[in-house]
Amino acid sequence: VMYEWNRPPNTPLISELYLGSSPGGTPLACGDKVSFPPYFSADYNDFEADNAQAYELHVSQSSTFGSLLWKTGRVPIGTTSGQRVSDIPYTGSLLTPGATYYWRLRFWDLKGVPSGWSPACSFIPNRSPTAPSNLAPADGAYATASPTLAGSSYGDIEGDAQQAAQFQARPSTVASYGDPGSFDSGPLPGQVTSWKMT
Repeated sequence: VMYEWNRPPNTPLISELYLGSSPGGTPLACGDKVSFPPYFSADYNDFEADNAQAYELHVSQSSTFGSLLWKTGRVPIGTTSGQRVSDIPYTGSLLTPGATYYWRLRFWDLKGVPSGWSPACSFIPNRSPTAPSNLAPADGAYATASPTLAGSSYGDIEGDAQQAAQFQARPSTVASYGDPGSFDSGPLPGQVTSWKMT
């Protein structure tokens, strides 16, 4: 009689969990604020170097996961050992900005053996800043060839600091922003409230 011994995949460590605001974006640490919808990922490792067969992910308001807000069920994948799983988008119900949520993940290897659950990793959905008002030039006003565009002061309900501002302008003959003939400042770092078009 011959037996094959198989160890389960490694339980994902906290240092192997990734959280993001966009697919392929800069990973955020557990506990960070994240834009909606969040994206989740993790490194897959297996002692026998088996490929991953599937993953399962849970999201809860409790670090003990007594009640779940979202669970993926067992999702097939083919990730090789030592690789990071592609970003998994959250597709559950809307999350409350400013509240703390927790997520965890586990894997199955090709032989159908599950890993343990990863440690709970927290995240906080972030609200967008208050939309600014256009202050200058006034709506419908005539402007010089190089007007200075000005907006209202930055406002954020959570008190987050402003990191950048962006201005866009287009003549009425141009259908939409980004079309030829429109203007875009690109991200302007710092606490900017005006931009001179040149």
